[in-house]
Amino acid sequence: MEEHPSPKVRWMRKNKVAAYPTDEDSREFKMFGAHIAECGEYKEFGPTKDDAINRLAQILWIKEDIKPWNMK
Repeated sequence: MEEHPSPKVRWMRKNKVAAYPTDEDSREFKMFGAHIAECGEYKEFGPTKDDAINRLAQILWIKEDIKPWNMK
């Protein structure tokens, strides 16, 4: 069966965005949140993976003019 990724997943792949849980013993986890989203030099944290990705999307739009997946 053919794969049909969501607009968000396509946006992440196109812009090389990675998102994953932070290490529970790390300083970042304790200070910023349980998940991190990264793209190049940019990192954003959040309590959930989706929160971290959404925060990173806003930073990329402001600083790199990369529109989020839900903007036309």
